[in-house]
Amino acid sequence: MSKSRGNVINPEEMIKKFGADSLRVYLAFIGPYDGTFPWSTAGIKGARKFLERFWRFAVTEAQKEADESEETVKILVNRLIKEVGREIDDFKFNRAIAKLMKFLNEVRGKKIAKKDLGKVLLCLAPFAPFLTEAIWRKYFKESSIHREAWPRYDPNLAKEKKITLIVEINGKVRDRIEIVSGLSEKKAVEIASASAKIKKWLDNKKIKKTIFVKDKLVNFVV
Repeated sequence: MSKSRGNVINPEEMIKKFGADSLRVYLAFIGPYDGTFPWSTAGIKGARKFLERFWRFAVTEAQKEADESEETVKILVNRLIKEVGREIDDFKFNRAIAKLMKFLNEVRGKKIAKKDLGKVLLCLAPFAPFLTEAIWRKYFKESSIHREAWPRYDPNLAKEKKITLIVEINGKVRDRIEIVSGLSEKKAVEIASASAKIKKWLDNKKIKKTIFVKDKLVNFVV
């Protein structure tokens, strides 16, 4: 950006249009902390939509009257605390926000207790201080969210779940690989094809089709 080129983005205008939290989230999410990236109005709109979704989740969708969260939600919350804290410590703010976005998608429609919602708010607070303060005051009136300590996580609940991925060639089992659950098709196929046992079956062969069943199997049709 340069004044001489007339392409400077006025932050006050962005704040007036999208809100200060949207601007903060977008600038943190745009890329690695030490990188340089082009401005994108579509990007800040995306940040605004994420915060709107979070507001709806926290204020209208989450079942906060529950005494305890669903077991899957407890696991997701504890992993979120661990992962977001780690990314912030490493100045990887974009990855921290990505974890928050992923959490929001995974927890939709599930039962979450107020105490766990509070932990999630604390994870978002460094990036969206105004929105989280407003929600915090609604449910936890005794203090400001920004006077609270970072939430602790249960190591047993936060640890990554392992599964055994079955790798087949033309429908016949050729290897079993232990991997972290929840991997994408691209990552699972990458790990499966790198296996020494599988490589010999794929050498000089053309893969006609790849069948993927999440957390279960990869089948290469050659």
